[in-house]
Amino acid sequence: MGWVAVALVITALCVLAAVAKPPEGADPNSPMAQWYRGLKQNGSKASCCDIADCRPAEKVREAGDHRQVYFRGAWYDVPNEVVLPGQYNPTGEAVVCISFGRVLCFVDGLGA
Repeated sequence: MGWVAVALVITALCVLAAVAKPPEGADPNSPMAQWYRGLKQNGSKASCCDIADCRPAEKVREAGDHRQVYFRGAWYDVPNEVVLPGQYNPTGEAVVCISFGRVLCFVDGLGA
């Protein structure tokens, strides 16, 4: 039974590695990739991930007391606790970090 669990974990990691890859032509050592890696989750200060999980949001809208982002063909709720207020943002666009279908971090598109 233990080997089955190990095989499932390895398979899942391989699938996730294939899905969570940087965009075409992205340099994982670029200043932008370093900025993405430097984003930290509120509270725990754990990483928001990196250039493979963080990208400019395609669309942002208000949805009651929170925001929603459109990313890769789907709308995602942005819980208020994942918004990084006052975070320096060199992109000038709203940035969202999503992992396993869950928004980990959101940065307003306020620019530098």
